Formats: sequence, C-alpha cells, structure tokens
Amino acid sequence: MKVKNNYKEDKGNEIKSLNNNNNNNEYNQIYNYQRVNDYSDDFKHCLVFFIFGLLIWLPLIFNIVFFRSPNIQARKLSIASMVIGGCYFVVTVIIFGVFSQ
Repeated sequence: MKVKNNYKEDKGNEIKSLNNNNNNNEYNQIYNYQRVNDYSDDFKHCLVFFIFGLLIWLPLIFNIVFFRSPNIQARKLSIASMVIGGCYFVVTVIIFGVFSQ
C-alpha cells in the first residue's frame, strides 16, 4: 500500500482555513457591532418606564421586559424597578387591608 504525499493539498487547505478564519473574524466584528447598536436604546426605554413607574406604579412591572437585556445598565434598572414595584404592591395590600375594615 502506497501513501501519497499530500503536502501541497494540505498547504492549500491551510490557506483556505486562514482565509475562512479571517472572513469569520470580519463577520463576528460586524455582528457584534450590530448587536451593540441594536440594544443601545434599552437603557433609555427602561429609564422612561422606571420614572413613570415611580408616579403610577404599573409601568414598573413592564420593566421585566428588560431583565434579560444585553445592556447591563438596563438590567440593573429592571431589577431595581421590580424590587420597588414589589414594595409598592406590599404597601398597597397592607393599606387596603388596614383601611378596608
């Protein structure tokens, strides 16, 4: 059984692999750039719901939408609004329970 020397073919495959790797890097950079731009307004929207939620209470619950946002600031504000919304709910239940008797 005779084994062929595939050195030239391997070298060609290495070049193709390097070219594919460079193309993948460019694609990943473009994808990451688009991903960051797509979620850049999450914090602004979350902040609007938070401010309205401090006045009206119900928009605090809508901030749960931003709980899994890639924007870390929007996530933190979403968690804070859920905590404040929970506190508002508990206080509301206590007030209605005490004064409804």
